[in-house]
Amino acid sequence: MLNTTIVIDDSEADRYLARRTLKKAGVTHRVLEFPDALSALGLLGDREAFAQQCGPWPPRAVVLLDINMPRMDGFEFLEALDERIKAGDVLPGALAVVMYSTSDFQSDVDRARSHGIVVDYVVKPITVEFAARIARIAESLDAVP
Repeated sequence: MLNTTIVIDDSEADRYLARRTLKKAGVTHRVLEFPDALSALGLLGDREAFAQQCGPWPPRAVVLLDINMPRMDGFEFLEALDERIKAGDVLPGALAVVMYSTSDFQSDVDRARSHGIVVDYVVKPITVEFAARIARIAESLDAVP
């Protein structure tokens, strides 16, 4: 079972549905919710805060990431996260990002998948079937040293 799932979405209703579905499916112990990408990026940049909320560093977490958000959209978050991985602040393979959005445009899917950390793309709403995919993604994170 996955220790932590991080949901980044400006829609309170979508965050609620994601949390409820993931918990009901039994694929995660903890769901952390962020209404914007900057707040989530802040947590990933603060190892002490992360450890207090999620457990030991490095994180073993799946991030559900919306695309269209104010302040910093999902693609900007991915670029910032890529920089943190290159700088050694985040261990490659310890996080897996799943884009989940209302957009089913192929250009958004292709753009998301161009980031190596993105492992899946799902059109909202989140479903129990999708939660099973999260469980398989979590298994791959367990293999990271």
